[in-house]
Amino acid sequence: MKLSYYLSVGIAAALIIGAVTAVRQNQKKKKIHRVLVYEEPARKSEDTAAKTSNTESEVQSAASPEEIEASSAHLKDLTEAMLKESHNKQFSKRYRPKDFVFDAEQSKMASYLKSLPADSKALAREKRRLKILSSVKSALSAYFAAGGYQGPVKLAGSSSALTGTSISMANANVVILQTSSGTREVTWDKISPETVAQILTNLGARRKSVARGFGESQEQHDAQVADEFLLAAVFCDWYGYYKQAVMLVGRAVEANPEISVFAEKIFLD
Repeated sequence: MKLSYYLSVGIAAALIIGAVTAVRQNQKKKKIHRVLVYEEPARKSEDTAAKTSNTESEVQSAASPEEIEASSAHLKDLTEAMLKESHNKQFSKRYRPKDFVFDAEQSKMASYLKSLPADSKALAREKRRLKILSSVKSALSAYFAAGGYQGPVKLAGSSSALTGTSISMANANVVILQTSSGTREVTWDKISPETVAQILTNLGARRKSVARGFGESQEQHDAQVADEFLLAAVFCDWYGYYKQAVMLVGRAVEANPEISVFAEKIFLD
């Protein structure tokens, strides 16, 4: 009886250890970049594509150390004035949605994209940015659910921010504010872009400060931090907070130099 009991316990322990080891080994093999997978995957034969998952096929384009070093160096020259000049020359008609829905098919956004020269670098850059920005609401909603945001919230059209506020919940349509006077439900278009930019910046900073998750490598953690900062940088650039965008690009590259190759395609001509 005792022998069978100990055998059962031993087998169960071995299975658990084996499962944990397999998860860790699998995670070490994969490089996961939420932002980097927005790149268009290289074309493959139908036979090869059938054997490879969509995510894996999109992540496989790793840059060489020389490319990473060159892109990092180029991004160090990025300035607020350069982003402002780029906007004035190429993206002056950029549509900035008040509800933060970045949908290329939405009528106003589609009209803006059509105003850019077809097959141009400008159009390609804007499409890359939109793919990144499409995750703004989901990233923020997850951030609120995981611990919430505490800090000033400036409503659209207001000259001053609400203080003593926190946000602990949001979905695709509304944001739940906790204020000194009670709970307040507002639609996303009532939140100022300035506030969203600050919260996205906080998201990257918090991601950087927290310990790695179970089974998460340092490389994966750093890549996630870089992704969060790059998302914030693209948002700030889109809404005209160029100084903050430059700072965030630097923090993204600092966290994970590999992201510099992708960031260069977004911010530099």
